[in-house]
Amino acid sequence: MNKKKDMPEWVYWGLWGIKSRKTAWVFCWVCILLALVSMLLALFFERKIWAGGLLFLAAGWYWASIKWVDENSSWE
Repeated sequence: MNKKKDMPEWVYWGLWGIKSRKTAWVFCWVCILLALVSMLLALFFERKIWAGGLLFLAAGWYWASIKWVDENSSWE
């Protein structure tokens, strides 16, 4: 993603290196899937794995960035 003039920094860095909307959604869903797997494994095996649940934050960041670009800018 190239930085547009009116694009906030958090959107630019959230989509840094991502060229298409489809790729951004793939990253979002992969983060959700990995977070869920991590949380499930933490229930049954190693408790420290729960930290993978923090990937939900990354998924939220992708979602918010995608939404901002859809409403205020355009994809390449």
